[in-house]
Parts: sequence; structure tokens; C-alpha cells
Amino acid sequence: MTAQRLWTSPTWQIMFALLCGVGAGVLAPEQAVALRFIGDLFVDAVKLFVGPVIFLTVTLAIASLRGAELGAASLTAFLYFEALSLLSLMAGVAGALLFQPGAGLVLPPVHMTAQAAAHATAHAAQSTAFAPGFADVALRTATHSVALPLLVAGIACGLLLARRPGLYMHWTPRVAALSGALFALVKTLLKLAPLAAFASIAFIVGKYGLGSLTPLLKLLGALYATTFAFVVLVLGAIAAACGAHPWRLLVYLRDELVLVFGTAASVASIPPLIGKLTRLGGAPALVQVLLPVGFSFNLNGSSIYLSLTLLF
Repeated sequence: MTAQRLWTSPTWQIMFALLCGVGAGVLAPEQAVALRFIGDLFVDAVKLFVGPVIFLTVTLAIASLRGAELGAASLTAFLYFEALSLLSLMAGVAGALLFQPGAGLVLPPVHMTAQAAAHATAHAAQSTAFAPGFADVALRTATHSVALPLLVAGIACGLLLARRPGLYMHWTPRVAALSGALFALVKTLLKLAPLAAFASIAFIVGKYGLGSLTPLLKLLGALYATTFAFVVLVLGAIAAACGAHPWRLLVYLRDELVLVFGTAASVASIPPLIGKLTRLGGAPALVQVLLPVGFSFNLNGSSIYLSLTLLF
């Protein structure tokens, strides 16, 4: 790879920005902490524009799919998501039991006032009822998730267009044009990802310092080791069964992986991933539906993290 191609590669730009951010956090911690707003602004902007992209993409894909084709793909995807979610939760538990990242960790005692203790007890007693607790979790998921509400709305609008030929012929070209414009806008926005990665890591190192992160390094190592094993053993086996070379697939998706790692905004990778998976041979309509659905219902990395840190 030439020096020019190396410098223009999004992967190396973000990696270089992360290294510079660590240096800035160590050398100028006070100034580094003040950079937090840049990373927050980038994530908020990505969520603002990726949401409409998900809605329009799913609407177009659902409208263009036949009922039988959509039903078969949905059933297969549901079974796949359920199996992978279960396996990822099991992997997180296995990683926690194997590495025991919380062994030897002594936390300071928590001092609570009588009023705070009474409030916590009342809240715990209230949450023991299944229906209110479940409704609360569902409501929080729907209101805090970027993709889920727009995904449901996109499916509903797509089904409406598919059942009304007149509406389909009238609105589909307009929706496609607007979707293309938003894709171009998000692509331009993602060019600022190295700056956001620099600001985010500089804030973390500047605020907490490298030394303060030492107790969590074991947890971080256990998390990455478990995730790596899951990718190699589970996802690698699935990719090989589908005729894809696991390592080549990871290399092909390296820019998106580094983008998520550097910015901690997984939704930012949806637009470029749709394009890459389509160029790889995936049916455009199925990719446009199943990828956003997977981001809402098949969060294997989050499942590994939650089960591992719960035991931590």
C-alpha cells in the first residue's frame, strides 16, 4: 500500500486519530476533557441522519419484496437471530467464568441515607411485578433505540405501498431519490469520524487517566478475548458454511469495524455496510431489510458484554 493510499484509508485515519487522542489526553488532560462535545456532536449528527436512512431504506425494500419472499426471509432471519443471541449470551458467561475478570476486585462501601434506602427498597418491590417491569423495559427500549421505532414505521409504510399499486408507483421514485440524497449526506458526515474518534479518546484519557483504567484492563481483555473467540468459532463457521472466507470478510469490512470501534456509534456503519454487502452479492432488498433488523435484534457484541459484565 502506497503512502497516499495509506493516508486516505478510513481505517488508518481513525487508528492514527486514536493514537493522537491518547497522546493529547496524557499531555494536556484539561484541554482534552473540553473536546468531549466534538464526539457527542458527531454521534448525535449520525443518529439524526441515519434514522431517516433506515426508515426510507426499509420502506423501499419491503415495498419491492413479494409477500412469500419476505415471509421466508423473515422466518429464517428470526431463527438465526434467536440462535446467535443465545450463543452470544452463553459465550459471555463462559468468558466470565474462564477469565474471572472481577476476581480480587474490592469496591468501596456504598453509604446511603435512610431516605435513599427506603426509596431503593420501594422501587425494588415495585419492579417485582412482571407486567409493569416488562412494560417499563419495553418502553425504555422503544424510546432510547435509534433504529427500532423507525424500523417498525418503515415496515408499516413498506407494506402499505406494496398493497397499493397506485401509491407504489407514485411514491417509490421520490422515496428512492430522498434515500439516495441522505446516503450521500451520511457518507460525507462519516469523513469526520477520525476527528470524533480523536476527541472521544482524548476525553476518556484526559478525564480518567491511563492509571485509573488499570483495574478495568482485565475486564476489557476478557471481553475482547471472548468476542474474538466468538467471531472465529461461531461467526467464522457460519461464514465458511455460506462459502465465504472469514478472514477475507473481516478485511473487507475493516473500515466499518474500525469506525464502530473508534466512535462507539454502531449505527454509523449501517449505510456503508448496506453498500458493501450489496456489492458482495446480497440481494439489495433483503440487505436493506435484514441489516437494520439485525442491528435491533441481533446485537451479539452487546449480549457478550452484558452477560460478561453482569458476572463481573
